[in-house]
Amino acid sequence: MKKINKFWKKIIIVLMLLGGMGVVTTEQTTQPVQAASHKIAKKAKKKQHKKKRLKKQIKIDRQKKHHRVKKQIKASKLRIPVATIYVGTSNAEDRQATEAALAAWNQTGAVKFIQVAKPQQAYIYLHDGNYGQTTWAGEEIERRVTKNTRSSEFRLNDFYMRIIDPQSRIDVAEHELGHAIGLNHIDGRPSVMNSVLDLGHAYSIQPIDVVSVITLYNTQR
Repeated sequence: MKKINKFWKKIIIVLMLLGGMGVVTTEQTTQPVQAASHKIAKKAKKKQHKKKRLKKQIKIDRQKKHHRVKKQIKASKLRIPVATIYVGTSNAEDRQATEAALAAWNQTGAVKFIQVAKPQQAYIYLHDGNYGQTTWAGEEIERRVTKNTRSSEFRLNDFYMRIIDPQSRIDVAEHELGHAIGLNHIDGRPSVMNSVLDLGHAYSIQPIDVVSVITLYNTQR
């Protein structure tokens, strides 16, 4: 009888040991699975957050280096660069935004834009149209330089211009006018020449933009 009791005791001890090992094994395998699922969830959340951020931003134009145009724009008696512009926008809101942008640049005293009645008389030709879901809200098409004429052509994309607020439309126009007189993108600091328009926080003409024009043309104020 004692032998039988000892036998069952041994079996019970073995079963307890096996059960204990099973618990340890289960805990060791579930922890990595939980950690992996947590990483996947974290990545998905980060990706979703990035998508939401991208929806709030619009590229103002394509990355393009604008060369110095000092010789192409005449200097007035006030020793500031003067550029003629023909505003050929068909959209009333785009026209208002462009004219407000022209006034804003003229108020800086670093440059003077003059509107003309015919595109042939203009150094800058700006127009608009709905070009669809591109990657830009404004774009320089080309800079034509011939023996008798010099011109820079820009267009505004109404697909984006109609969904942004009035001030942002002015900012886009100011940005393209900055390119028209030779300014390049300025990122990483407050500037109207930022390459991306953040719909929640856009920049108009900043002191650094005025300094950039003065430096480019070596003008005195």
